[in-house]
Amino acid sequence: MYSKLYEKLTESQAAQYLARIGLTAADATANDTATLDRLIFAHQCAVPFENLDVYEHSRDISLETAALFDKIVTERRGGYCFELNALFHALLVALGYDATPLIARVANGMAGVFPPLHRVTLVQIGGERYFCDVGFGGVMPAAALKLTVGERQSTRGDDFTFARSGENWLTLNHVTAQGASPLLHVCELPQEPVDFIAPNEYCSRASASYFRAVRLVNLRRPNGAVYITGNVLHRNENGEKSERELTTRRELYNALSEEFGIEISL
Repeated sequence: MYSKLYEKLTESQAAQYLARIGLTAADATANDTATLDRLIFAHQCAVPFENLDVYEHSRDISLETAALFDKIVTERRGGYCFELNALFHALLVALGYDATPLIARVANGMAGVFPPLHRVTLVQIGGERYFCDVGFGGVMPAAALKLTVGERQSTRGDDFTFARSGENWLTLNHVTAQGASPLLHVCELPQEPVDFIAPNEYCSRASASYFRAVRLVNLRRPNGAVYITGNVLHRNENGEKSERELTTRRELYNALSEEFGIEISL
């Protein structure tokens, strides 16, 4: 019944996926941390986090491998975590990595307990465990992070630490001059693709879902990021920030096309 969630990418699909993120098979021949970091950063700079299918059209979100490939690679769209990290996991497996899905709770600096509504990936290389995420619509590590408690790790100007927050749970903190702020609470226990069906349904269908309330589009740039929240286009590049309100549907359509490479009817 759920076999299509487990379908693997073919060699041709993997090559097309790599091309989608600006890489070739030669860029991904070694299953080491340097190559994994290259894949993560390239993905974050090429494939936007976006909730347009949910926010604009109230569409169901399929987690089947073929559907994700068609949307993200063929149609050159983005998606949210259950889509992006699912297909990225399939790419890692196709490239020979030892990769496992994990589930997480989003904190974003807030205290309290929240439902597990985020998917990430655990990769094991040389006996070490690494956290990978290409599907978070905000601050996220631009490379793989060792899943070790207390070690401060830096990636492209951002610092992160993991703290033990319960049995089988780690908290990923973003560390700034103001201190450590929790981003995610990550469960270390392996998950199955079917385990994400229910949280995906909540995110795409529930009236309380944030994805149904606010338009979100986010894309990393090599020197910063560009993102849309609601009707405002934000830029943060080379340390300079700006914003512009998108007052018409045409302005929104143009921004999606020009800034994020997204071509959809609104």
